[in-house]
Amino acid sequence: HRGGPAATLLVAAVADRARARGGRRVLLDVVIGNDRARRFYERCGFVPTGRTQVVPGRVSDLEVQMALAL
Repeated sequence: HRGGPAATLLVAAVADRARARGGRRVLLDVVIGNDRARRFYERCGFVPTGRTQVVPGRVSDLEVQMALAL
């Protein structure tokens, strides 16, 4: 269900749950180079925060943090 309607509904459900609990944003990390996932999250309203880090256990891969404002 990558990037499809079910994935969009799942992201919306997570955002709704976070909002209901008083959250102000949802954060996630996407591996740099996983352009399909990044585009999907951007369509859902996520934006890069500018924070990057090494993927745990995969020192040759970096991930970028993305945030969705609630």
